[in-house]
Amino acid sequence: MKECTGWLRRAWPIAVLGGTGVAGLLLVESLGAGPVNRLLLYLPGVDKVLHFGLSFAVFHGLYLLAGRAGLPARTSALGASVAALALAGFDEIQQGWSSQRSVEAGDVVAAGAGIVCGLASIA
Repeated sequence: MKECTGWLRRAWPIAVLGGTGVAGLLLVESLGAGPVNRLLLYLPGVDKVLHFGLSFAVFHGLYLLAGRAGLPARTSALGASVAALALAGFDEIQQGWSSQRSVEAGDVVAAGAGIVCGLASIA
């Protein structure tokens, strides 16, 4: 039981960072949705590349943080994968609240591909 408690004590910074990341994502997308859409997202396929890259980067960031918290590599990879995929799904949900954005399943698929490539890069 003590080992489980120690893991939870080391993992709380990851939860705080994840919550801060979600809040930051919402803030950036809410404040910059118009200019970002005008500058980048009108190009075909750019949206998918951004989702892929963001999920790849989020996966690696969370994986490294979990490793620094002392979690085993397998647990770190699983947790980072689930969290990155949840963030991608949440991103699509919050895009549905904006009149300038649209919800697409392909964006979540692109994010999933980024996570799979992240997993492959640590194997």
